[in-house]
Amino acid sequence: MNLRHLSLLALMALLMGLATVSCSRQGELLDTVPADVSAVATVDFKKLCEASGITFTSEGIKADDKINGGVRGDLREMLDRMARLDSEGVADFSRVAVAVAGDGAQYVTFAISDYGKLKEQAGEWLEWQPDADGYHVADVGDGCTFLCSSSQAWLVNDVRGSATKALEGLLKRAGEMPVTKLD
Repeated sequence: MNLRHLSLLALMALLMGLATVSCSRQGELLDTVPADVSAVATVDFKKLCEASGITFTSEGIKADDKINGGVRGDLREMLDRMARLDSEGVADFSRVAVAVAGDGAQYVTFAISDYGKLKEQAGEWLEWQPDADGYHVADVGDGCTFLCSSSQAWLVNDVRGSATKALEGLLKRAGEMPVTKLD
């Protein structure tokens, strides 16, 4: 497993471990999460970074020397790309939903406004594949797949079989009973 994949898994663990459910502006994302998931949380990832001393800017992240010393390599590159995407309005990392399905599959989702710019900013960080089942697909490796529609992106991990089919199943169940309909 290379460092890029470890950084991605570390980010997922961070999101899942530190996320707290928030009622503000999360409805659209949570409408795509079915009520039958084992766990769900939302996080303002941008605010979480700011609380840790990392600021998103149009050039990437800004942080003091102590934090810069610990945020380097693939993790730094990933955070710089996320900061630029957020600053340009291409992706919204102030509203991120994380879900764990009953079979252990993990989903991280956030809103996007421009797939073309997202793909351009992702550069070599993602290995783009041919579109499948109506989604733009990128391989992240080690069981992780990145999927995009015109308005939303998902990071899908630990699914058995096709990531697009797993996401379609998740969205179908969400259409029948989203987590937002629970009391």
